[in-house]
Amino acid sequence: MTYPSMKTITGLDMPPLLNFIDHKLRDYPTTETVQLPELPFCHFLHRIDLASDIDSDKAAAHIVTIYDKVLKQMNDVEYPRPYTTTPVAYNLLLTSSFLFVIPRKAQGFNGIEVNSIGFIGSFFVRNNEQRVFFETHGGPMELLRQVTFPPTPAN
Repeated sequence: MTYPSMKTITGLDMPPLLNFIDHKLRDYPTTETVQLPELPFCHFLHRIDLASDIDSDKAAAHIVTIYDKVLKQMNDVEYPRPYTTTPVAYNLLLTSSFLFVIPRKAQGFNGIEVNSIGFIGSFFVRNNEQRVFFETHGGPMELLRQVTFPPTPAN
């Protein structure tokens, strides 16, 4: 997976957080759901390692199995009240090498909404006031921390 324009800007083949996750997950087996201690919010990561010649139906079935496993693990966590809804809201990122599920307690913070693309570092502010708030209140990781739950102990 590469993003040519990203390489021009960051020197990386993909957005920085995806690059970090991709490299860290190589240290874990493809059978485990992982919570990286470096990320300041609750999340569930699972490597995807498919043979390049795998049949598309088998690949889809394998990814659905991983997704079901990760959702069950996410739903087994007791999240702090009053934020919890049933079922818990979450953001999802699926790449060719991993599945990333992030339960969230809020849709945004101080008017800045966060969707799944925010977890790869892309945020959209509506005006200069939001931009200034974003820049002066901890930036990307703080915004992500505000809309998510604290890290949970590994199961």
